[in-house]
Amino acid sequence: MPDNKMSWSLARARQRVAARGRTAARAVGAGLILLVIAGCSKQKEDDVRTRLSDWVNLGETLYFYADIGCSAAVFDLKSTRISSTVTRARTLQKVQRVLDEDLPVFFDIKGESPNSVTEQLMNVSLHRGIGLVSSGVAAKNCMTKTLQTYYRQALLDENADLVFDPEEQAMIVVDSENRWLFYARGDGK
Repeated sequence: MPDNKMSWSLARARQRVAARGRTAARAVGAGLILLVIAGCSKQKEDDVRTRLSDWVNLGETLYFYADIGCSAAVFDLKSTRISSTVTRARTLQKVQRVLDEDLPVFFDIKGESPNSVTEQLMNVSLHRGIGLVSSGVAAKNCMTKTLQTYYRQALLDENADLVFDPEEQAMIVVDSENRWLFYARGDGK
């Protein structure tokens, strides 16, 4: 009889250890899922405004929407001037050098629309051009149909300015005519 008690006690202890192990594994798994979700969290308007405020003189927020896969915003601008804190590049070679350093870059290429500048960048450096375009294209999922129309018009406007922020994987288009700033961030972040 003592052998049965011993084996029963041992079996019971093993079951408890196994149950604790499963509970610990579930807790670790849940923690990892929370970390992944936190890493994919959507942007907050205040964070975007803070990031942009060193570069441009923002007015009111006209539109903001963020989801896990994208962010889109339109801000009214008090001034369309882009600060010198963003590296200004007048050639595609300079753009590449700045992007190699993972710094925000202002594409100051006169007479070219943001769309034509990105096409030229794809011709010179396909992966950089596609990275830039994918940020802007994926962000349209966070835009209304009307906003997509205005954004597309700004992309094709030769008087609009383009800034790319590689840290946020964000495409920023300054529409001088309407005094709007379009912020578009796709799945890259």
